[in-house]
Amino acid sequence: MKIEWRRNAFWRQLSAALLSIALLTPSVLGWQQQAAVAPASATTLSTAERELGTSVKVETIREVVAALSADEMQGRGTMQPGGDKAANYIADRFSKLGLKPLGNKNTYLQSINFREMVFTPETSFKVGDEMLKTGTDFFVAPPFSGDKTVSGDLVFVAYGLVSSVPKRNDLAGIDVRGKIVVMIEGRPRALIKRHG
Repeated sequence: MKIEWRRNAFWRQLSAALLSIALLTPSVLGWQQQAAVAPASATTLSTAERELGTSVKVETIREVVAALSADEMQGRGTMQPGGDKAANYIADRFSKLGLKPLGNKNTYLQSINFREMVFTPETSFKVGDEMLKTGTDFFVAPPFSGDKTVSGDLVFVAYGLVSSVPKRNDLAGIDVRGKIVVMIEGRPRALIKRHG
């Protein structure tokens, strides 16, 4: 199995922007929650804090949440185009709010290193004389440990389920030490029907 690592600086920037939003959001929500539970006394919040609290509008929160959850953001996945769009949207909002840019090169974005693991075309799995295709015939479940060439006996463990309810032990009498474990992904159909 061959694995190639890729780095993408943009995702560092997205993470920094999302972290900033996450750090700001609890404060705003916390103020509203405090007000609902017990009104803050005049000595608890400074004048500037009270003014800031009154400037937060439900409509603004709704607008930002709607924009970030829109189909155009494509799920905002890490190292995906939607993540770039979301980071740029947040940076634009920061700019319009007049926040001081503290990111890379005087921007609202900060680089963070991410690593992505992908299987190279050379990745293969051979059983006897038959060569299996990655993704079609097999996949390797994470965690990945890097480039490895392995060989050994295969041991089939069905779903790998050990449970008292329902009573089932797919590993009973099976020794997996030093072997390549082959299992079925997901849950048994009978279990899904009974337990959803």
